[in-house]
Amino acid sequence: MDDDVIFHYTSADTLKEILRSGNIRLSPLSQTNDPLERRERSPMVIVPAPTGELDPEVQIEVAERLEEIANATDHHLRRGARIACFCEDQEPTADSLPGSHFHRGWARARMWDQYGHRHSGACLVFKKFDLVSAIDDGVEHADGDLFAPGKVLYQDHPTTTVLDWEEIRTLGIEQVLDREQSRRFAANELYLRKVRDWESEQEYRIVFVRWDPAPDEIDSPIDIPFQLTLVAVILGQEFPDDEVPEIRELLEPHGDVELWRCRWESGNPTLFPE
Repeated sequence: MDDDVIFHYTSADTLKEILRSGNIRLSPLSQTNDPLERRERSPMVIVPAPTGELDPEVQIEVAERLEEIANATDHHLRRGARIACFCEDQEPTADSLPGSHFHRGWARARMWDQYGHRHSGACLVFKKFDLVSAIDDGVEHADGDLFAPGKVLYQDHPTTTVLDWEEIRTLGIEQVLDREQSRRFAANELYLRKVRDWESEQEYRIVFVRWDPAPDEIDSPIDIPFQLTLVAVILGQEFPDDEVPEIRELLEPHGDVELWRCRWESGNPTLFPE
């Protein structure tokens, strides 16, 4: 395996499904595990008050449109968002012993426990930039859609979309939201940010946002062929031995994919060929 790779942990059953279908799934943002991003996007509407006090008529108009503005914000900025989640290698720490692998994306004990079904699942290894290109080519892009691969930034502060009432009144809520999504670094703030509790994951995401999702597309996943971007499959220490032949058979259509087992020898994650 080279270093230009990303890692995706999953269960044994989902591994088989991925290999049979040849697809990687982009799941709705609403199904993520961080409430910072999966909850509704309720904007903060800034209303100018030139005289120091809000005009009562403006207050009434804003109040009457708040639900419409909130629904439009959530529809355009969250309900059409899908992501595929991976993790990356990190730099070895200063106290790392020579030859240890704790910094590798496949050697994360908590990831194996949480996403790899207590070490009974697997870790898929993909060529990062080839997979990004395959997914970019595999989704149908329309005007206003967003494609944004990148590393997740970890910060402990809420996601707040601030909108200007005068701009909403003059331009319309959709144009204001379109500009909000298109501004510099908006993708980082809207789709590539989680709270620090998840920082150890070193997450890398491939994000696709449908600007105006149809009702049947809202909060629904998209499956995209990953083509020949799969480098290796690493089985967890507790992966059932009697299911390994089936995995070998399922790997055959995917090219020269390495098959390994991650074992924790004296607590040190180590790869063994299967």
